[in-house]
Amino acid sequence: MLPFTREQFLGVFVTYNDAIWPLQIVTYLLGIVVVVALLFRHGRPSDRIIAGVLAAM
Repeated sequence: MLPFTREQFLGVFVTYNDAIWPLQIVTYLLGIVVVVALLFRHGRPSDRIIAGVLAAM
């Protein structure tokens, strides 16, 4: 048995999405731009940066 109701659980997602809504689209677009830009640069640093950006997303 869970210590919260289904409505409370789903309410957490609603609150989170409302709090980050405008920034969510900007973050995804920035992540896509960084990954695509670094995809054409070969080398170990760009591979690590791509992995870091994807992990953060």
